[in-house]
Amino acid sequence: MRRRGFAMVLVLSLVFLLAILSLALGRYLSAHLGMVSRQERYLQAQAAARGGMAQALATLALQPDWQGSLGPVSQPQSFSSWELNFHKSGSLPYCVNNGKGTETILGWGQRRVPAGTVYLVTNGVSGSVQVRDCALVQVARTLLQDDFSSYSGAWVQSDDQTPVLLLGHYILDLGALLQMASQAGDPQWRDYRYQVTAMVTSGTGLGLLVRAQSDDHRPSGYLVQYDALDQPLQGGSFVVRLLKAGLPGPVQIRVTRLQAGLGGVLNLEWLLNLEHTYEVTVQDNRLNLRVDGVSVLDWTDSLRTFPQGRVGIHPLLGAVLLVDSVRVDGLFQILSRWGEPR
Repeated sequence: MRRRGFAMVLVLSLVFLLAILSLALGRYLSAHLGMVSRQERYLQAQAAARGGMAQALATLALQPDWQGSLGPVSQPQSFSSWELNFHKSGSLPYCVNNGKGTETILGWGQRRVPAGTVYLVTNGVSGSVQVRDCALVQVARTLLQDDFSSYSGAWVQSDDQTPVLLLGHYILDLGALLQMASQAGDPQWRDYRYQVTAMVTSGTGLGLLVRAQSDDHRPSGYLVQYDALDQPLQGGSFVVRLLKAGLPGPVQIRVTRLQAGLGGVLNLEWLLNLEHTYEVTVQDNRLNLRVDGVSVLDWTDSLRTFPQGRVGIHPLLGAVLLVDSVRVDGLFQILSRWGEPR
């Protein structure tokens, strides 16, 4: 009897223990499946938000004036959807530390946001899980256009003199001023195309400034020059230099006029009293120069020395320059992008 009672107790104990283990295992599996399910929901919501953002960015790149009407869009195959919030403002909310923080402040990186910037937010939803994908975007638009038919006040000369306009031309007469420069635009400009149509009436060349920084008297930035006395037997040279505090640095890249395929006439015959169109494009860390529609040089600054800045004109010493027109077109660019769960 004792043995039978002991065996019964042992069996009941084992059954009780197995029941407890089964219950614990069931709870573990349920929790694990819940975690897996939530992770799947998160990935679905994230994919939906990113897909919506990709579609919004592609549309905005082609249509700068687009006001957004893509969402909400359902994706039944993944049981997720996304919707788009879209607005333009001069002062935009920005998540600190590129989305890794939670505080929201006015302005982008505590800096003034350039006009024409768009704040995009796509909300990805899967079940009860929501994920946001956010972006600040600079749309393609004309930043500056001046035909010098009247004084616009856009240009500031390093000699503090009022710009001289005559018969629809902006006249820059350097005389003996080595550091002469004239600048216009916004120091927050980043990627843009800068086009100048001008004529040199005396002197040996001219220079254009892009991403110009610092003060008006001693600017820094990328200096793109044509110098008829540099490699004169090859038609003169187009060069890029780093201008720092008004002082040009060493040549970063040199392309002669003959290498560029811009005619075989004598240097000064090509330069003097003939109007040419110079177009400098800066995008990310690349700089491209086109002259009269011909691509002359393409250079990459691996150090990213000047990330943003104004435009300027910096003729060579002793040159007299007649500027007919200037145009600056901002390029489509994603200033910042980040994601965050909700």
